[in-house]
Amino acid sequence: MDHATKRKSHNTGHPDGPTDIFGRINGDGDVDVLDYDSGEAITRLPDARGYPVGSGLGCGYDHPEGITLSRTDADRIGIEIEGVDLAGRIPQAWLHDCRANLTGTMIERNETIRGWFVAIFNYGVDIDVDRCVWVSADDGTWLTQAEIDDALRKIDAGV
Repeated sequence: MDHATKRKSHNTGHPDGPTDIFGRINGDGDVDVLDYDSGEAITRLPDARGYPVGSGLGCGYDHPEGITLSRTDADRIGIEIEGVDLAGRIPQAWLHDCRANLTGTMIERNETIRGWFVAIFNYGVDIDVDRCVWVSADDGTWLTQAEIDDALRKIDAGV
């Protein structure tokens, strides 16, 4: 399988040793943990400290239906999330400068960074906690760093 993420091994309790796994964001915004080669659900992560979404049993226990983690837990455990790891990010310095330079007109109109991205791409846009930008076009996609940088230049120019 070819995924938009790099391989990363974790102990899955498999007798052959660590397994290459990755995470895929599901329709609920949580992360399904999958085998890198087969795409099958990972059912156990003995070394991971955390609980799958909706479960009272930790990741070290067997979860026959597969393990689904919150984004926060997946990031903390070190699960590479498909697409997100190659997505661009809004630079922290740009966010700081933008907030510091908001004009009275911008504040009065209740303009937001998300709103600017929506205006540029003409699609729904979400910005996650890692400052990655998701554009809800036909198939939905994370913006690359080049696309984000281009959008920020347009925002800075007042487009």
